[in-house]
Amino acid sequence: MLEVLVRNANGNLSNHDRDYAIKKLSKLDRYFSHATKAELAYCEDKHGHVIEVTVFADGVPLHGREVDSHANAAIDSVVDKLEAQLRKLKKRTLDRRQGRRDRPNFRAA
Repeated sequence: MLEVLVRNANGNLSNHDRDYAIKKLSKLDRYFSHATKAELAYCEDKHGHVIEVTVFADGVPLHGREVDSHANAAIDSVVDKLEAQLRKLKKRTLDRRQGRRDRPNFRAA
């Protein structure tokens, strides 16, 4: 199970938004069974709601940051970014494990 730590750096994330973020981030553990911890840092600035998330998957820290005028939209965007990073990392790990490499096909002339 993914442990989610929520920190309020500047401003205060509402309980509804906090629960929404925890729900969305807990779905990230389907990519790696060893994804143990996710840290979410929230702050408000003049540009809107700033969400920064760091996920630790198999000892590799993955980081995403998003700014939006709505907290839920920022959470959705940063989770999408992290899902893409996790998919890429998982594919790379599986390819190495199975001995696949991207080799160019050169023909002998």
